[in-house]
Formats: sequence, structure tokens, C-alpha cells
Amino acid sequence: MSSTGKVTIVAESLRMALAGVLANKLRSGLTILGVIVGVTTVVGMLAVVQGMNASVAGMIEEMGTGSFLISKFAMGNLSTAEYLKQRRYPDITEDDAMELSRSSSWIKEASASVTTVHEIHAGRLEADNVPVKGLSSTFAEITQMELARGRVFTDQENVRRKNVCIIGPSVAKELFPGLDPLNRFLSIDRHRFRVVGVMAERGKMFGQDLDSFVLIPHGSYRKAFGRGFHAVLIVQANDANAVPAAIDDAIGILRRRRGLRTADENNFFIITQEAMITSYEQMTGAIYAVMIGVAGISLLVGGIGIMNIMLVTVTERTREIGLRKAVGACRMHLMLQFISEAAGLSSVGGVLGLLLGAGLAALVRGATPIPARVIGWSLPMAFLFSIAVGVTAGLFPALKAARLHPVDALRQE
Repeated sequence: MSSTGKVTIVAESLRMALAGVLANKLRSGLTILGVIVGVTTVVGMLAVVQGMNASVAGMIEEMGTGSFLISKFAMGNLSTAEYLKQRRYPDITEDDAMELSRSSSWIKEASASVTTVHEIHAGRLEADNVPVKGLSSTFAEITQMELARGRVFTDQENVRRKNVCIIGPSVAKELFPGLDPLNRFLSIDRHRFRVVGVMAERGKMFGQDLDSFVLIPHGSYRKAFGRGFHAVLIVQANDANAVPAAIDDAIGILRRRRGLRTADENNFFIITQEAMITSYEQMTGAIYAVMIGVAGISLLVGGIGIMNIMLVTVTERTREIGLRKAVGACRMHLMLQFISEAAGLSSVGGVLGLLLGAGLAALVRGATPIPARVIGWSLPMAFLFSIAVGVTAGLFPALKAARLHPVDALRQE
């Protein structure tokens, strides 16, 4: 047979495959639902998870370039034994922060930070479950939080425990609607604080309002609420390259302040920005696992559906197959027809899944602060995988059709 004849037969096989798909639109549509769900899950959830990673990385970077944390507790999930052990460690204090700033040439600033949740009142208005953060006055020099109006509290206000505060935009709108909150007063557990600043808006993340908070001097926090709360230190090195040296200095200074001997382990923990990002990405690994599981099950269901439909198609078209074999169609041409039909079904599901996945990413990006973006490599990967599912699912029905004897097929009622 000439090459032109072979091309004609191949083209005819593909045309018949397309006709077979279009002849049963409803059945074909139901068949590819599993493929659509699987591809949508892969593309959409990859975009969302990457957006979440980017958002968390941005929040961590707000600590400031070259910054790290010092905490009484280790990061991550702790066992009961670990928690009880670390709970007995000495508290992190503002005096520790001052000593680090004073004694290390590698450390630019250190700020103590402690957070609890309170009800905030201003006149007859109130805001529930608002995080109240006690911070050293140096926090503004370390973090990248921006003021929209007013000023930060001073070192003297911290030392003298003055009742001044900086509020988030959400607290400003809730307690002072239509008013300039500067120099107005709010109450935190019956303690009155004067508003001296309003921070810039940051939006929401995972449904949590990032603009609902009150910042007060660390000294004022201790005066109002006592010392029984877990504080951390935010430490900024001179620059990003100085972080290792700053960490070494911080460890040495804190060990001396706590009277630890050479053989004693640290009773505090250093948490770098890289460690925080790594820990978060490990947590999102669970999301990836669930996503892969959902996508895998959906594609498996879709593949089984395609295989079942193709087996039904082979049965329905037995006489047609026999007639084609009687007039010269070979096994390869019949296999090509049915594999093409299965691949066509799955590729349509793949395209629809790509569109829905991109739409899901756009919806998340528009409705939330998560910068969900479709990852370029996820599109061809998901599409090729959907075609592979179709080809695999169509292989057995195609073999069954190709092996039919023309005489037996023509006798089929």
C-alpha cells in the first residue's frame, strides 16, 4: 500500500473516531467528568498552593531583611513531653533584646514581641478577638510594616510604660467609623490607650483579617497584663550576610545570661526565615498529597469510565467492525480508530479541566489576597496526563475490536 493510501486510512480512522464521540454527546460528556475533575484539581490547586506559599513568604519577609526569631518554644508540632520540657525554660524578655542590641556588633536591632487576644472598646463600639501585640519601640526599624498615618511609639514611651497604641485599619473602621482615630482613646481590658498611629492596609489571608490588631509598647503590655505570656525576640542582623554571625552572637549572649555550661543544651530556639518557609512548605506537602490523591482517583474513575464506554462501543459496532475488516481494514487501523476515540474523549476532558483550573485560580486571586497563579508547566503536564489516561483506557477495547473475526462479527445481531 502506498504512503498516500496509509495516510488516507489513518485520516479516515480519526474521522470515524471523532464521529463516534460526537454521536453520543451526553454519554461522552458524562464519561469525561472524572478527567475534568482530575485536571482541574491539578491545575487549580497547584496555583492556589503556590499562591499560598508566596503569601506566607511575603509575610515572613515583613520581619525585615536579615531577621530571625528567638523563642522559648521550638517551631512546629510539639509532643506533650517536649512542650512540658520547654515550658520550664526561662522566658524571653525585653532585657534579652536590649542586651543583644548592646553587646553584639553583628546585631542591628532586637525587639521583644508578645501577643494575646482581647476585646477592644471605644465608647459604645467594640471589636472582638483582636490580637494585641506588645512590642519594643525598635519593631518599626526591623519589620517592614508601614504606617498609613501618625507615628510609632518611642523608646521613652516604652520605658515609661505609656498607654499609647497603633491600630490596624480594620480596628480603625470598626471603632472609629468616619472619624480620624489619631489621638482618640480605646480600652483594652479597662486600660485606656491613646491612638498615635494607623498601619497601612494589608488585606486578608486564608479568611484571616491581617488588619485587625493593636500594637502597644512592650513595657505598657507588661504593666497592663503581667508577665505570664510567651514572648519572642525579632532580631535583625546588620545585613543578610551577617545573619550567621548574628545568630552565633545571640546564642553566646543568651547562654551567658542564662548561666549555661558548655555541656548544657540551649534552653531557647533560633528560628530563621528560611526555616519558617521550609516548615510551611512541609505543611503544604499534606495539601499536595491530598491533591494528588483526589486527582489520581478522579483520573482513575475517568479512565475506567472511558474503558467501559469504549467496550460498549465495540459491542454496539461489532457488525461495522466486521464489515471494515472484510473490505481490508487491518488490526492496526481498527486499534487506531478506537484508541483515537478514547484519547479524543480524554483530551476534551483535559482541555475543559485546564480552563476550569485556570478559572479556579482566577477566582481565588480575585476573591482573596492569595496571589494564585497558574504554573506554566502544570498545563502541558496535566493535558498530556489526561491523554495518557485516554490512550491507556482505550487500549483494551481497541485490542478487543482488532481481534474480532470478520465472519463472526458480521453474524452478530
